[in-house]
Amino acid sequence: MPDKTVRKIMNFERYPKIKNPENLEFLNDIADEMFKRNKISDKIASIIIYHQIIECICIHLLEYSRFQMELSVYPEEIEFSKIKDNYMLGNLIKELKIGIKFYMKDELISRVEDFNRIRNHTVHNLTKSDIYEITANLKDIKSEFDYIFYLYEEIKDNFHLIFKDFRKDSFIEIIDENQINH
Repeated sequence: MPDKTVRKIMNFERYPKIKNPENLEFLNDIADEMFKRNKISDKIASIIIYHQIIECICIHLLEYSRFQMELSVYPEEIEFSKIKDNYMLGNLIKELKIGIKFYMKDELISRVEDFNRIRNHTVHNLTKSDIYEITANLKDIKSEFDYIFYLYEEIKDNFHLIFKDFRKDSFIEIIDENQINH
């Protein structure tokens, strides 16, 4: 009987997934609609929603990079600390930085850090800044988020190719051996 790692790589449905992707899509639609409005309250709400989506993206990519490491050391096992539910975006960025190098990783991290800087500056200076300054700081946040999402899709596709290669080049032989021996 194939072990957990073999079962996982051989079945796409077992790959790491974003929890409740339909919620993220719904929230993204809400944030997009809110951002289009010319009200500062809507723009602030949209940046908070985008921030939450980016956290989910970072968790997903962290799980993918860990899965790649798991596949790379197989048949040895590797254990990772649990990704805490209360990790802030800064913690997730640190985790991504210390993990394996992957396609477009540095650009993604740089963009997420830029987004987080804008969000932090906006949220932590609401009472210290005038409305025009806040609005000016947020004018490019949607395009920044959209680019982060584009990077995420590209990185995710690249991970899928890597997993497919692992499955084809390394794990198919294990499955064949197990079927012959059982």
